[in-house]
Amino acid sequence: MIYINRKTISHPEIFYSKEIEAAKISEKNFYSRPYELRSQERNLTHLDQKLNNMLRKALMEVFNGRCAYCESQISNSSCDHFSPKNGARGFENEFSNDHYWWLSYEWNNLYNCCLECNRYKSSWFPVKGSRAATETKYNDIVIQEEALLIDPCIDRPQEHLTYNEAGEMVSLTTKGKTTIEIIKLNRSELVEARHRTIQKLKTQWNEFLNLIMRKNENLSLLNEIIYSWGEIFNNQELRTSYLGIQRHFLYKWFKELEIQNNPIFTNFNIFLDNENMSGKALKFSFQEIERSVNRQKITDTTRENNKAVTNLDGIRHIYVEKIELKNFKCFSKLELDFSNNRGIAESKTKQENPLLEPWVLFLGENGVGKSSLLKAIAIGLSGNEYIKSLCISGKEILKHDEKNGYIKIHLVGAINPIIVNFNIDTIISTIEQPIVNVVAYNSIRLKPTVGKIMPENVEFYGAKVKNLFDYTFSLLDAEIWLTKLKEDIFNRVALTLKDLMLL
Repeated sequence: MIYINRKTISHPEIFYSKEIEAAKISEKNFYSRPYELRSQERNLTHLDQKLNNMLRKALMEVFNGRCAYCESQISNSSCDHFSPKNGARGFENEFSNDHYWWLSYEWNNLYNCCLECNRYKSSWFPVKGSRAATETKYNDIVIQEEALLIDPCIDRPQEHLTYNEAGEMVSLTTKGKTTIEIIKLNRSELVEARHRTIQKLKTQWNEFLNLIMRKNENLSLLNEIIYSWGEIFNNQELRTSYLGIQRHFLYKWFKELEIQNNPIFTNFNIFLDNENMSGKALKFSFQEIERSVNRQKITDTTRENNKAVTNLDGIRHIYVEKIELKNFKCFSKLELDFSNNRGIAESKTKQENPLLEPWVLFLGENGVGKSSLLKAIAIGLSGNEYIKSLCISGKEILKHDEKNGYIKIHLVGAINPIIVNFNIDTIISTIEQPIVNVVAYNSIRLKPTVGKIMPENVEFYGAKVKNLFDYTFSLLDAEIWLTKLKEDIFNRVALTLKDLMLL
């Protein structure tokens, strides 16, 4: 992630159009109604396709064809509202229904975004301060609320996050940690792409080191490399992915050279692209490198502060991208990688509505292991405490004549997988409690009968899968459950049910 100066283009003319004014009036009319009259309705104000295309074109120009958050080059982008327009979600189950509708057509609140980042960011918008009153002006909101997500058009991302050689983002501050976790900026495909970028840059760096030893003979080649690095730092219109990590490592490598004490680098200026350098004496400014590297240094104190200030356990939109099984029931060895699944890939690149979720269907004849696979996923995601409540033994899931096995669940953005090791006697997970909401059902789903068939506990603590393992656990009585909900939660549930049933 890098800082973007959105003032490079003027305010798009679309924002002075009659259509935008009409949309603003429609939004205001909807939210001016008493809450109880609209609590189970959605505002359906939309721009027509022509205006949407004009808006996206302007955003692509501002962000040079990159996603504002992950820096991937994108052709099929979405328009992200940094402050979400249809309700904002914070930590500790905090949710505000009426934020931030009045910023729906605020130019400074609109960002070019890839479909994946848009899906993960969703309505998340935790703030350090209190939420601003409705219709507060944009600039006042920025000051009052102190958002816990990095705003690449206001913040300097390099002050909040850095990178390691594997291509992973590492947080420097609470804001950095929150941003990485919510938007999943360590998704496997991003980490791999950043790693490839750095490997390519490292090759160029090694070439530079060889050339500089005989710089007078290699001035032309050196200037080509130096110019390309100057583009990375200074060209505001450069359409290249992952500039943030490239800048970080160029700073780091120059720092490690102790270049200021090396006579070879006398009169050498890097990152200078505002003049034709060919044939000219080059001067080097070490001070800029020194300032940047020191600013991005990670300390143990920084890490501890990150842990103490923000608890991100409440962020539950986590996705499984790979499953590995060994000696689980009928499977000797099985690996399913969903990251390149055609259906998921198409949902990422072709979906008109990026808020729709990818899904996977397991299809097969009876007895081939579909239910066993679902049980493996449920066990993998549930954690030790819940696994004990299932009252299953290692013997029940261990393949016949084998001594031990494992379940590995790889989650998007997670560095290490969840691992469940089991043998004939024990089942032990690397997590104690569920870190993602998981619900599962058997093909036999019975209604509750007092004194005979009862549902699992009504309270939900991250996992509810007992019916998958034992059909004598009934489903909940939906009517009773709905009537016990608090009013604000009931209204949100009602909206979701209406969407699902196209009401």
